[in-house]
Amino acid sequence: GGGAPENRTIRVTGGRGTGKSRVGMQFLQAGLARGEDCLFVSTEQTHTELEDTFAGYDFDLNAPGLEVTTLHATTGQTLEGDDTDVTLQTLDGEESLGEGYSAPFEPEYVTKHLRQFAPVDRVVLDSVSGLSVMGDDYDKFRRAVLDLIRLFGDEFEATTLFTAEESEPDGEAGRATVAVSDAIQYNTHGVLRLWRENVEGDYHRFLEITKMRGIDHDTRVFETEFDDDGVRLIPRMRTHPGEFVPDDFMPIGIPGFDELLGGGIVEGGTMLIEHDGQASPHSI
Repeated sequence: GGGAPENRTIRVTGGRGTGKSRVGMQFLQAGLARGEDCLFVSTEQTHTELEDTFAGYDFDLNAPGLEVTTLHATTGQTLEGDDTDVTLQTLDGEESLGEGYSAPFEPEYVTKHLRQFAPVDRVVLDSVSGLSVMGDDYDKFRRAVLDLIRLFGDEFEATTLFTAEESEPDGEAGRATVAVSDAIQYNTHGVLRLWRENVEGDYHRFLEITKMRGIDHDTRVFETEFDDDGVRLIPRMRTHPGEFVPDDFMPIGIPGFDELLGGGIVEGGTMLIEHDGQASPHSI
């Protein structure tokens, strides 16, 4: 209906290789084109790795108005001298407190690190799964992520995309099981789901909007394609909304055949006639 609702958080979920990071970066690039300030937060890749990831696309990680930061949970030494704690570092190896010391990987320190980038118009956190160690149980993790949603929405006044891993059972692509990161699904305004399917021996990527509060959004499944400009969507022909009932047909003119088709070819539609190379489709 026009894009992501302003000052809301959208969750982009999917397995590896489905295009979550690309969707996030394209969202930021659209903001940069409008003169907005943007923040990309990675919990999985260094800045150099991000440059390699997006090297084949028209994404500029060094664009004016774009800040890129990385977060990483690792064993390190805190100011108290405990070298077994999970500490907060950047993926580029910088200690969060400097001089060989790091802050504990806890919500207050993660929030403190991120607050320095405020205010911005758009945020992408890729991925929220990398923050699961912030809470040692399901409820603590969920509260920590809720605090980040409030930080970006209330303090930053930003529109935010959170990416999250989603596992897929072998042989059941598209029928996803819920990962731990799905603990946040009820705290986000909307959910985009990405997945891959093996279609006649070739993998295709798909996207659907599974939730968008207060918006009469399109419920169809779309196939996603990637080119130099990023992601584009193609409606999947076999997934018309359930209420779709064509009422206008163009008869083919073959008695009996038009009745089998419900009246002929759907007006404005396309029909594919397949043959074995020996039959003649020309008479039809």
